[in-house]
Amino acid sequence: MSSLHGSAALIVGPEERPRGSAFRISDSLFLTAAHFFREPDKLPKVRLLNSPESFECAIIWKSDERFGLAVIQADVPTQEASPVFQEANYGRFSGQGLRRCEITGFIPSWNNPASDAIAARIAGYIDPDQYPESSFFMFEPSSSSPDREWRFLQGSGVCFDGLLVGILLAFEMGAQASW
Repeated sequence: MSSLHGSAALIVGPEERPRGSAFRISDSLFLTAAHFFREPDKLPKVRLLNSPESFECAIIWKSDERFGLAVIQADVPTQEASPVFQEANYGRFSGQGLRRCEITGFIPSWNNPASDAIAARIAGYIDPDQYPESSFFMFEPSSSSPDREWRFLQGSGVCFDGLLVGILLAFEMGAQASW
């Protein structure tokens, strides 16, 4: 399965604590979960994969509560552009049956969980026919049930065969993704 390397980003609060993940869709645009932006006076920042610096961001678009998505823009200097980054390609499921997908986002570091995070890739499955008339689907991780620290994966991109097919909005026993 191909993947979109360099597309994961960390959402940190104003105090630089990890809050969740985002999916980079262009040099400066990120798709993520809208619930990170409930307090407009406390906008989170974006930290790129393997970057120590966080960048201020602005909300470009926010969906209604039904979808729970947001597009944010960060002032990322060109020197911070990852050499392995590629703009996202989007896909849509058609047909029936389980699809093997993956999410890439961040979980707190074991060394310093309050202020640091590490990238994590989780493989799993989506059945697009499970909720055929809805705007979401369930991502079922291949591994055992996620622990409480995996909640930071919220906002991660869900990819199938190298294509972005959704954004992870919640991580529970079955993870809800929206598109």
